Amino acid sequence: MSRLPLCLALSVALTAPVSARADASCAPVISAFEKLASAPAYRQLTRAFGRKPMTSLAIGQKFYVQNEGEWQALELKPGERQSMMKSAVGAGMKDCVQKSDETYEGDAVKVYAYAPPKELEDQGAGEQTVWVGAKDGLPRRIFSERSEIQLSYGDITPPPVGRQ
Repeated sequence: MSRLPLCLALSVALTAPVSARADASCAPVISAFEKLASAPAYRQLTRAFGRKPMTSLAIGQKFYVQNEGEWQALELKPGERQSMMKSAVGAGMKDCVQKSDETYEGDAVKVYAYAPPKELEDQGAGEQTVWVGAKDGLPRRIFSERSEIQLSYGDITPPPVGRQ
């Protein structure tokens, strides 16, 4: 099986915009993505509109992606998740605005909108929205006109790698 789906999912998971050059209004959003990069484990469901949904898991330094009923695994070096997150975009997000306080899947969240980094704007990306847990500061949902990502952090265990 091709490693392309695994690499694609890893890049989606780790390219959330975090940069030292992001504008000051984005501090809560940057913090949420930094916490995501350091979370011990999370489950991610990615819906890139026009494509099949993709489930992935990050557990420690291992990243798993389910593709057509088969789980693939990629071992990252210690600290690589955090390093990839910090260097993924470069120019940084801007124009962050807290839109509202809501409840998302039973959790209190703060909703922020932000403009993507210039590199992504140049590729046609528009405004993005992130739902951040009010208690733990972790992203729960990320939405743009091109995709939606749902994140959960509960009982995440390694899947069997290979055909199920």
